[in-house]
Amino acid sequence: MAPLGRNCALLFYVVHISGRASVDGLIPAEGRTLLLVGQDSHSINGFVDAVGMPSGFSAYISVLNGTKGLTEPLRNGGGASNVDSLLQKFPDATALNLAIWMVGHEAEVASGDYDAEIDAIATWVKSRGIAVYLRPGYEFDGPWNHCNPSKFIASFRRFVTRFRALGVSNAFWVWHTAAASTYQGRPRRDWYPGDEYVNLFGLSVFLQVLNNTETQWLRDFARFAAASGKPLMICESTPKGYVLPVAGRTAWREWFRSTFGFVEDFDVRVFAYINAQWDLLPMWTGQGWGDTRIESNSYVLDQFRHEMTKPRWLASGALNSSNARTR
Repeated sequence: MAPLGRNCALLFYVVHISGRASVDGLIPAEGRTLLLVGQDSHSINGFVDAVGMPSGFSAYISVLNGTKGLTEPLRNGGGASNVDSLLQKFPDATALNLAIWMVGHEAEVASGDYDAEIDAIATWVKSRGIAVYLRPGYEFDGPWNHCNPSKFIASFRRFVTRFRALGVSNAFWVWHTAAASTYQGRPRRDWYPGDEYVNLFGLSVFLQVLNNTETQWLRDFARFAAASGKPLMICESTPKGYVLPVAGRTAWREWFRSTFGFVEDFDVRVFAYINAQWDLLPMWTGQGWGDTRIESNSYVLDQFRHEMTKPRWLASGALNSSNARTR
């Protein structure tokens, strides 16, 4: 199928803002959802070339490296990332889903050992002016991250406090659960930094939508978000294990319909999709993640296009005072 072209805003809408700094205080309003795509430069370029322009992108950096991955390339086996390069190539992008790795360094972050790196990231975010959804210590409760709750809370708060001290107004703080079995079987609430430090509740959606027990984890967290008065964000999502070039119809029936149903049922405000040929990324080779590129299957591409025509998905110019809420 022929590409739509980078300037086509028919289906993958660019959210135009009058001056990037005007995103201050804005989150998509009830009933509206922002589409972001990630998570490495190659996968993002492939999506844009074949499908069209989303509202923004996803990227991953490490607190240990400061702005590496933002101002210069970062290659960690999960695909190259260079956000400034993407913003230069796609100047209409107005949002960034930014994960900040700090596994095993939460105590040092909390004590101020990485204040210089945090301040550099904050300065970069402030200067770019786009809406940035920040996820320090993402998937905090995943057993693979072995994250101590009190250390996580202190480190998360450190990030928020440093950004606020520097007057960064376009940062939105996302408390991002793995939505899986938790480290040491602890309640997710044990890691909660507090209402004053969190703008959105975030979660990962992989295969949970295919399992009743795990779907309940998603629903419980969504209800916790609603009870806390926090908008919901899907920070990472992909139909793990599906090879879309050969199993696109099955993936659409089983995973995409269920995931978009969850978006509708729980009014997800930001949806980040991982568009990747996973086995080409050394970090993920042989782990069974599949090939989740929307553009790799014409049926999936058509269905995805149709989904994006629904009123929920933000159209050009929609992220403004009438379609957004303040903090």
